[in-house]
Amino acid sequence: MTYKTRIDTGAVENSLHAVDFKIENGVDDMEANIGKMLSFTTENEKGVSHRVKAMIVETSLIRNAQGSEIRYMVELKIGEPGQEYKVKVNLRDRSKMSYKLLIGRNWLQGHYLVDVER
Repeated sequence: MTYKTRIDTGAVENSLHAVDFKIENGVDDMEANIGKMLSFTTENEKGVSHRVKAMIVETSLIRNAQGSEIRYMVELKIGEPGQEYKVKVNLRDRSKMSYKLLIGRNWLQGHYLVDVER
């Protein structure tokens, strides 16, 4: 699936648009769900959606202009054809945002150098 993507060198982690979370044998305590299978729906800016199933590998406290929130993280392969890397991605409803996928430093590190002068 392809996304209009934004490179965000200010973000450590990648963030993917995700809704309709279903956790197998899930409980209210997010930390207790680590290691469980999570299914979610993601949709790109063209309206193409896909159901994804992945294991929750951790939770992450994300701080932004709106405050802070704890998000689930899963490992997914992200990249362009021939240059895909398995990285941790936090999941959030980004439906009102222009970019459904943000690429952070954890994907760029070791693969790309960002020229901040350009």
